[in-house]
Amino acid sequence: IGLDISSGVKLFLRNVAITHSVPLELRTANGFTLAEEQELLRDVDDARLHGRRFSGGKDLLASIA
Repeated sequence: IGLDISSGVKLFLRNVAITHSVPLELRTANGFTLAEEQELLRDVDDARLHGRRFSGGKDLLASIA
């Protein structure tokens, strides 16, 4: 967008001051946003508590068909 480094840093810091947050989409080591990863972990916990168990892939596929 044609900004020099100094102007870019000032713009970044101004956005931090205005929004009180980092104006970047931070990602976890797995490549998900924090909200996505928390939702995934909740889904995994729910599946462990309430889900069905299968002895292998064939049993899983048979239950879908």
